[in-house]
Amino acid sequence: MSPNLYANSAALYDIGNERTMVSADLQFYLETIRPDDSVLEVGCGTGRVAIPLAERGNAVTGLDLSETMLAQFRSKLAENPLASRRVKLHHMDMRDFNLDQTFGWIIFPFRVFQALTTDEERRRCLSSVRRHMDDNSRAVLTLFNPMKSILDGWGRKNILDFERTDERTGKTIRRYQDQLWHDQKRQIIAVNLRHEVYDGARLVESLIDALELGYLYPEQCIPLFAASGLAVVDAFGAYDRRPLRPDERKEQIYVLRKSGGQATKI
Repeated sequence: MSPNLYANSAALYDIGNERTMVSADLQFYLETIRPDDSVLEVGCGTGRVAIPLAERGNAVTGLDLSETMLAQFRSKLAENPLASRRVKLHHMDMRDFNLDQTFGWIIFPFRVFQALTTDEERRRCLSSVRRHMDDNSRAVLTLFNPMKSILDGWGRKNILDFERTDERTGKTIRRYQDQLWHDQKRQIIAVNLRHEVYDGARLVESLIDALELGYLYPEQCIPLFAASGLAVVDAFGAYDRRPLRPDERKEQIYVLRKSGGQATKI
């Protein structure tokens, strides 16, 4: 695993989060998780999901490998007494973690599980997840659905993801994507995310973070879960809960429970 730490762009990470492709999951979590349920968010980042859950009543524990992302999260909590009373944060690696408690829900928002690029890392992570579940617990794990139309054309550069005004500074932020390489055998893609900061027409800063993402096909997920003692309760192809099908839909959303059973088919 090459850690996706957003070390250079954490302060700009929240810009563009209102886009539907990013924000569509929040209502799903708010509707799925009861306000009195405890929640562990793996890869909590800057608190995009954790803070709204805490504001409406959930006790939320967040863990993340990136100190720069957690610093942004902590700065938000300092200005949000309601959420700060219900949130605990930990600097931890999702491949191996132990909090000595179980949770009602364990969630992996916006495909954070794909920072793991080998089955060995995935199994270690899922074993950690299972240790933090009881028989009534549920986990929500999300991945993108590998789309032939995207992967076959991987390698494009200077893709403009969005342009926004930073409300704090008034500067213009443009985020670009450079697709670096695609290892089909290992099922890993690499990309640079480049934030360009403009003061008027003048480029004042360019911040680059390199990311590697492992991807899985639906038929690979079920055996992986089963090998880790987890079983699928539901499988969705979008956050509106439409069923997961082997087509060009973008999402794989799995709701998991503890199980000692065998792999099943979708």
